[in-house]
Amino acid sequence: MAEYDALPGIGHACGHNLVSGASLAAFMLLMRVADQIDLKVTLFGTPSEEFGAAKVELAESGAFDGVNFAMMAHPAPSGVDAPRMAALARYQVGIESAASGHSSAYSSGVTVSEAWHVLATGLGLLPRQLPRGAIIDWEVLSTSGSAAVHARRLKADVILRAWEDAHLQAAAEALATTCGAVATITRTKIECSLAQRFMPAMRQNVGLARLWRGNRAALGMTSQAVPFPAATDLGALSLRIPCLHPYFNIGCWPAKNHDPEFTQAAVSERAHSAMVNAGTAMAMTVVDVAAVGYSTLHEKNYTESISKQRS
Repeated sequence: MAEYDALPGIGHACGHNLVSGASLAAFMLLMRVADQIDLKVTLFGTPSEEFGAAKVELAESGAFDGVNFAMMAHPAPSGVDAPRMAALARYQVGIESAASGHSSAYSSGVTVSEAWHVLATGLGLLPRQLPRGAIIDWEVLSTSGSAAVHARRLKADVILRAWEDAHLQAAAEALATTCGAVATITRTKIECSLAQRFMPAMRQNVGLARLWRGNRAALGMTSQAVPFPAATDLGALSLRIPCLHPYFNIGCWPAKNHDPEFTQAAVSERAHSAMVNAGTAMAMTVVDVAAVGYSTLHEKNYTESISKQRS
């Protein structure tokens, strides 16, 4: 899987340039031996992971039909062989106010800004009512007003994350209930619409993880159990076939994915070297799977993979 999309305004602060580079390196190495070991290797360029969850639609459209297993390696502040990755849903929240005028002295209605402050307070308190690990992030995208003229409309980006798919659904329902309650008490119109497809929690395959672990260790790459509140649209494919999404260390701590500082780290010599090693480890892992057989990735190992993530 070769992700390549960047983040608006700050570039490759999630390092997808390194994701695509590592996958390309693995592909080029595997093409040298594919005929010798009767292996078909496909490099998928996958767009819009950050805004669009494109792999969800690609999986449902049949783009990956016939694929036995899939891998991609992602840069991070620390290497992790089989990181636990959350389910994610993204919403656009719009608020419209009946209040008009150019200052609060001229209007007794609730303004968009006031309604948003009430809603933001509710969003901040919402995780306390949800299963442990649920996270809600938000950012105002636009308003139609200024300090002198009250806005009539406001749009915000709201992201929900939860460790379990069912917990994400509970968070989505709680978000809708909160928006409805705030609309009622502020007498504003609040619309909450899904901005992209649900991204299921990632199911890391234990068989692939075991082979990856041996290969990255042979290359001097390290791993530690560090929790990152991250999600991936590869989770949708991991429900269908064995998948692995490890992290590889680019030596950027304390900069984390989506920090502006990560952008610079993602183009460093150290990151480039780590990218090549990650691609090599993926290629070695694919060769190992071809040697031991695809069946080792299914059934018992696959179930064990899911069970371990939930424990």
